[in-house]
Amino acid sequence: MKIVPAATVLKAPVGETAGGTIDCSVTLDARVAGVQGWSFGLKIEPAAGATMNISSVAMSQASLTAACGKALGFVDTAYFASTDLTTPVLPKVPADGTVVAGLADCAAVTQGVVVDMMQVCSLGVTAGLRVLDITVDVSGTAGETAAVAGRVVFTNDVGNPPTSTVIVFGGGSIPPEVTASAVITIEPKICTPAAQFTIAIGGGGGATDAEAVSLVTLNLDSDPANPNTAAIQGWSYGLCIKDPAMLDILSATTSGTDSGTFKGGLGPDFNTITVFPGQGVTHGVVIDLMATVTLPAQNDWTDLAVTYKILMTADGQATSVVPCDKALGTPATANVMVVGGNSFPASTSEGIDPADECCDPTSCNAAGTFVYLPGTKAFAGSANGDGKLDIADGIFILNYLYRSGRPLPCEKAGDVNGDCVLDSSDAVYIIYYQFLDGPAPAQGLGCVLFNSDTCPNLTCDVAECG
Repeated sequence: MKIVPAATVLKAPVGETAGGTIDCSVTLDARVAGVQGWSFGLKIEPAAGATMNISSVAMSQASLTAACGKALGFVDTAYFASTDLTTPVLPKVPADGTVVAGLADCAAVTQGVVVDMMQVCSLGVTAGLRVLDITVDVSGTAGETAAVAGRVVFTNDVGNPPTSTVIVFGGGSIPPEVTASAVITIEPKICTPAAQFTIAIGGGGGATDAEAVSLVTLNLDSDPANPNTAAIQGWSYGLCIKDPAMLDILSATTSGTDSGTFKGGLGPDFNTITVFPGQGVTHGVVIDLMATVTLPAQNDWTDLAVTYKILMTADGQATSVVPCDKALGTPATANVMVVGGNSFPASTSEGIDPADECCDPTSCNAAGTFVYLPGTKAFAGSANGDGKLDIADGIFILNYLYRSGRPLPCEKAGDVNGDCVLDSSDAVYIIYYQFLDGPAPAQGLGCVLFNSDTCPNLTCDVAECG
């Protein structure tokens, strides 16, 4: 038997309270089939100075029809207050999976199960079976080093008579060879020192082979306690892809960014962008080689537009791009800004996990998260679905709108002006593009990936183009 997850870590700055809610489950498995029943007790064991409580208890949904597709023959699940580990609190936990929640004082749980009262059915649980779900609330003070805040353990000391931790085979009770507990640890959160220079990476998403463009934004005055009034002469930094199997980098440019506006739109005097396929990109900037043109320290300065290629293939997949110091190039590119000819380091925050709270959000780097988004590949502008863009597509849209014509097989492809509305302006747009030097479709030309989450009101049900 096991209590999972086996290990959980909570973090807080030294001297502050770390707290959390942990969803735990009890699982059992056997090397051979024929399990006729089981029983166990479990309890919480908080460490000195920590508090723990079981705030909810429920039969696991996976066990409700475990007896050959039917309900278990006999189930008794009980919970106990910390002041009395012999008498269960009434009413007991329902056998139908209903969650008993909001428990203010629960220190232990017992369960006894007979798979089939007629002994016709037994369980083959060689792959494991989840039989109980509990929620454990934990709180404690973070010290200088990691310390165990508490455990959830199996016990034979709860109930009257005490409930034994056993699995039943052939009418005999056998103590499990393994009774693995769950350990909760509190670690000190190492707060990144405040920095005047931080790097924020934009995220994005798309289906497989889609391209996603995101901006890199620089904050050159990000430490409120130490305002930066200096004139910035330049900077350098690197970006690294966390999982190259899920994301690649295609190109990067200052075009369309704030950095691209230096020198009347010519850009910085020294503007070196180096792409490392499958790894990341570095950017080095000297605004003016004569040091006469500088940038007043400020935040939210857009510096680089990076184009990535989505390699993910399934819903739920995600990866990150992080600022990386001295990781790319020869010599390795450092994350610094330049003032008066001297380099000042960027925040040392790696920003690997965007969900990991920064101790001082105004002074930490920000990673970019990229996710898989489903979509369909179709020919942009091909309203009639023939894989071409010509005057027929404009007529097709008008016929659909005003003459009850055939619906567009891919409305997203017909929305050439990109406003998420299919109307006569799209037909006019196509005609202007074909004959009056109008702009190309907003989605691009040729076979284009249309993300399901973009303009979700428009349909696209066609055989994908290559």
